[in-house]
Formats: sequence, structure tokens, C-alpha cells
Amino acid sequence: MKRMWLKGMLALAVVAGASAVSGPAMAAQFSYLDPGYTQEIYTGPTPTAGGYVLGLAFGSTGSLITRSDYSNTLYEYSLTADTVVNGTNVHSYTAHAVSGLGSGRGMTNGTDGFIYANTSSGVARINTTTWTATVMPGSHGGSYGIGTLPDGRIVHSTSSGQTWVLNPVTGTDTLIHSGYGIDGLTISTNGEIFLANLWNNRITVLNASGGVINSFPVSHGPDGIAFGDGSAFANNTDGTITRLNFAGPGFTGAVTESIFASGGAYGDLASVGYQLTLPGAEAFDSRERGLTPASLASEFPLRIFSTASKKTRPDPPLAPW
Repeated sequence: MKRMWLKGMLALAVVAGASAVSGPAMAAQFSYLDPGYTQEIYTGPTPTAGGYVLGLAFGSTGSLITRSDYSNTLYEYSLTADTVVNGTNVHSYTAHAVSGLGSGRGMTNGTDGFIYANTSSGVARINTTTWTATVMPGSHGGSYGIGTLPDGRIVHSTSSGQTWVLNPVTGTDTLIHSGYGIDGLTISTNGEIFLANLWNNRITVLNASGGVINSFPVSHGPDGIAFGDGSAFANNTDGTITRLNFAGPGFTGAVTESIFASGGAYGDLASVGYQLTLPGAEAFDSRERGLTPASLASEFPLRIFSTASKKTRPDPPLAPW
């Protein structure tokens, strides 16, 4: 597999209004991208012991951090494209062995300075100063979707499709929704929870208490989902990213899908980053690249980080596809 601005084996980035990488070759994930966005490979292949690099978060300086699901390893990427892989300038990484992390995929930045991660044993709290992790007692195990509410509580999904809200201060983990086939999840600025249901090709929007605001079928196989620039974006298994457009206020009413990017590889998880250097920046986690809209570059750049599976791309080429 490969990733883009963040997980998988390759990562890609889009920087608003400018070409983000100057190098001998500009590799690209998507053959179509909405006007105002550019794309670039963010990082080259990382060793994954046969697994995936899934889960994305950010360090205190804005560095991208991803996770290998089959080991206790986190990968922290440089802030600049300082190395070359297959003719493309990419960001180098440092591998951190994190004691106590365990297996799992999703990650999110907490409001308390820690990173929270799904594991089979429960939600782990990661200290990036010591690179150690502690599983929160009483929390429920999971693998994929995880996000942070504005009040600091952690929303996370289990392999059985349940959605829980963990209070990291009290340790209370509360079941708010039961579904089926939940992969990615993301949270809006106001705390609405978006669940990507890949198995049923459906997206559900909840309030923070688990009440259903909206639930609707989609057409492209939503594996991941992320929120930024006031919109929800689905990262899809057919190689597209779609923007979800709601007819009513507060994510109510009929929903239409518009193609934001297409022609890419199998998309996976999506996440939102809270600790980017640039204020207000959001992040996508799919399986291969990252994007940023030019229109938001000045103050609130939207960064979509996406990883991609080698199901539709040969390994390793970072040179133009």
C-alpha cells in the first residue's frame, strides 16, 4: 500500500494555492482534483511488518505522526521535504517504539496534549514526550474510528460497530450508538459526529449524546471521513473523495455527493488534526495523499491527508503515475 500526507505507505499533501514540493518529479494520486487545490506526495514507503500505517495525529510542533497497526511503532515526519524517494521530494520520518501501545489503527489529538489511540485492549493515551502509552482503565477496545469532541471527550468505535464516548478525566466510557460496519469517524466544529459505514455504504450523523441527526446512503464506499472548511468529506474505496452537501441546517435534510477528487487508489481512514502549526487546519487520513485548498491558505488551510492501498497502484512508484 502507499500513502499520502499521512498514512499507509505513501503520503500526499495539498497546499493551498501553491505547489508544495519542488523536485525532479511531481507524483500525483488523483487524476482529478477540485479547482483551488494541489496535491503532492508527502512521504515515501515506511516499514510496516506486513500491516498498514493507519491512524494520524500531530506533534506539538505540527509534525505529522502516523501509526503501524501491527507493532508499537509511531512514525513522526519532518516538517520539510528533506529526502528523495523514486525521484520525488518527500518528508523523512523518525520511528518511535511506544511502550504499551499495542495493536490498532485510529488516532486523534486530545485537547489535553496527549494523543489517543484505539487498541484491542481499550483506548490508549500516548505521551509524545516519553513515547509511552497507557490504556485507559474501563475503556472499550477498537481499531478504526476515533475523534475528539470540542469538550475533550474521546469518541471511538469498536469492531462490533458500537460508538462510545470516553471521558479522559473520569475514565467513564459511555455507549451512545450501536451500528454495523463502522470504519472511520470524524467530528465537526460544533461536535456533531459523522460515522462512515463502509459495509452498508451509509453515513450517519449523531449529536454528542448519540441522537441521530441524519443517516443516508452514499455511492462510493466510505471507508474514512473527515471534517473541514465547514464540510464533511468521505474518503472512498473506489479512489474518490466526495464532499457531502446537506440541504438543511445542522447537517439535516437531503444529502448530495459531489466529487472532490477522483482517479486515486483505495481510500481508507480519515481523521482531523487539532495541533497543526497553522491555525484551523484540518487533516484527512485515507490511504495515500494529502490535500490543501488554496482558498484557505492564508489563515485556515484545510489539509486532507490520505493513504492509499496498492490494490490499484503498483508498489513502489512515487514517480508520476
